[in-house]
Amino acid sequence: MIAGNLIHFLWRKLLLHSLFWFLVLGFFSYFLDTAGENLLYSGTFAIFLLPVTMGTTYTTIYYLLPGFLLKKKYLLFSLYGFYTLVLSAFAIVLSIFYGLVFILNMDYHGMPAAGRSLWSMMVLVYLVV
Repeated sequence: MIAGNLIHFLWRKLLLHSLFWFLVLGFFSYFLDTAGENLLYSGTFAIFLLPVTMGTTYTTIYYLLPGFLLKKKYLLFSLYGFYTLVLSAFAIVLSIFYGLVFILNMDYHGMPAAGRSLWSMMVLVYLVV
């Protein structure tokens, strides 16, 4: 009985997380395709950003918040939060670069307009986080 409840709980949690990240992927695709240019490019480009967003979100939610902020270790929370911000910004830049290389074959003008701006990409990722 306990194993059945545990499996049900994990399945429900996995299903909810998957649904959430699918909606985030749709949001990213919609945001990157503002001019209605090409949903395939923007959707594929959004797939490159999704792992960065997931990693930053789960690091913040499951490590930084309970480990430091809720335990009132504000200095360590600020320090590790800054490290997370720097590492995720670097990962966003890499995602943009890989999206440019692998999807668009270095055609900068074919890139979605929002994808050309590092600031808009960072706002997009950190809005979800």
